[in-house]
Amino acid sequence: APAPPPAAAVAAPGRDRSPPHERLDHLVRRMICCTTFEALMHDEGARRQRAWAACYMWKVVSTMGLCPETFESAVAIFDRYHCSQLRKNTSGVHPASFVHYAAAAAVLVGLDALREVDISDVIAGREETDALAALGHLSAALRGGGVLESVDLSDNALGEKGVLACAPLLEGQRCLEVLRIRNNGLSAEAAATVRDLLLGRRSSDDNAAAAPPPLRVLSFYNNMSGDGGAHAIAEVVEACGATLRELVYSATRTQPPGCARFVAALPSAPQLLHLDVSDNTIGPDAAAALAEALPSCLLSLSVRDGGLGAEGLAALLRRAAALPSLGTLDVSGHELLAAGEEPLRALLVGRRATLRELLMDDCELDADGGAVVAAAVDAAAAAAAAAA
Repeated sequence: APAPPPAAAVAAPGRDRSPPHERLDHLVRRMICCTTFEALMHDEGARRQRAWAACYMWKVVSTMGLCPETFESAVAIFDRYHCSQLRKNTSGVHPASFVHYAAAAAVLVGLDALREVDISDVIAGREETDALAALGHLSAALRGGGVLESVDLSDNALGEKGVLACAPLLEGQRCLEVLRIRNNGLSAEAAATVRDLLLGRRSSDDNAAAAPPPLRVLSFYNNMSGDGGAHAIAEVVEACGATLRELVYSATRTQPPGCARFVAALPSAPQLLHLDVSDNTIGPDAAAALAEALPSCLLSLSVRDGGLGAEGLAALLRRAAALPSLGTLDVSGHELLAAGEEPLRALLVGRRATLRELLMDDCELDADGGAVVAAAVDAAAAAAAAAA
């Protein structure tokens, strides 16, 4: 067993009835020689794994100055989870697939001042059972007292089960301002679960449903939620719109009916500054509704690969021309001049003082189209010179 830490390395809790040296030494030995694993002690690999786990958790606990009870919690999680794996895996101990999560979960419970949690891309390559247990351990440990301000769950293949495993990070977080769920492949059902957790619909506390989190940033990207997901996220926007400043709802396989529902929620976010609805099939009708719903304070807008159609794109360009603070517009992936040159000219002339970035790659411009765009730019320059 590793040598016990010096007395000063571990803060002695009020309820501790034995010296920290003795308690930690006892717990380290328990990690290595737990009676649950006596049958495996002939296996040198299993012995090394438990010794490594004990040293790992002892090092974290002693370095952070946490109490022996914290280490004891780590041991309990290790034993409980490891035993469940042994019942499912007769070939022996899985090589340390969960030790980091079990150890970190017990240790991180003590971080009462935690405000930002990023557990993106933590379960890549894990089997479902291991992945869900890891997410559950971390989420339960990191939930704090419901005062998290930022949560990032991106790049984890969650599914509805994974979302439920992360429930402590979403439910009852009354201070949550930033939520990123990007590249998770969520279904419509999983998106609905996210909605229910955020809005307290799965809680027995009547106050939870009445107090949605004060979200400023909501990023929901590259999920497979479709129209059902659009309905779910639209409800989140409606509930949290008063505080929303940045909203990403892109690459979700949403079709025109779902986009229409999502767009209908945008008036609930009158102070929105950044909006990205790219890579959805918006359609001309929803595009026209989107143009009307854009708040006047908007700074950036992306409808890249949005399937707006000629009429929808024209409506959007005309509305963009009237947005006094718009600095970035991405209309890539559309036939820019399908509705004529007037909407583009109106945009460039109307926003000549604020527009800093106009993205229009893959817009099918030929030589004549290039000349039209050049003429519109010249017209904007002439208008600027005249104003000066």
